[in-house]
Amino acid sequence: LKSLSLQTSDVGGGNDSGTVNRCVTLWAYVDQSSGRLLDAGVERTLISAPIELTYQGATRLLDSDGQEGLDQLAKTARGMLTVLERSLTRWSDRRAEADRDGADRRRERMEAREVVSRAAAASFGGSAAASSSSSSFRRTRAHLLVDAALDLYGSSASALLRRADVPVPHAPGRGRSSGGGGTARTATAPLRRYVDGMAQRQVVSALC
Repeated sequence: LKSLSLQTSDVGGGNDSGTVNRCVTLWAYVDQSSGRLLDAGVERTLISAPIELTYQGATRLLDSDGQEGLDQLAKTARGMLTVLERSLTRWSDRRAEADRDGADRRRERMEAREVVSRAAAASFGGSAAASSSSSSFRRTRAHLLVDAALDLYGSSASALLRRADVPVPHAPGRGRSSGGGGTARTATAPLRRYVDGMAQRQVVSALC
């Protein structure tokens, strides 16, 4: 699983089709039967233009019964999403067992966000707006997949930095979870949290 690629240069024209992008990629091998993380690492890579999907589009592909009526690009995307979902679900289940308190808190935050979003949408447009996929936040299979991928990335990045004896930046109160089995997410939101940007710089400078 290449759980996150960070573009480091716009050489090649960015995300236009037919071009490549220079990235730093965190890769991870997950046992699809047990969800155990077998190995992980960071390397500089060249990746082709990504397949762009909305949450709704990705969920529709995951929910589809088969490949009938799909073009080749959609078939490729569906296959990739299916493998990702299977592996990341196993990973998430295993991690939740190790840190039930952290998993419960994360689930409560997501449920609260859904409630607030539905209430806000209803206040602007009534029940019809609240049920619209574009006007309120609702967790879909794609949302859960991205959430698990970010969790895997943050956990792997923290473990790799600790293994290399490199300090892992954390915001106050974002150290080990109260359950003791896991850590708060690291380096997953550099645009919202400055320390996450610092953590990503640590990853790039120390691990690749």
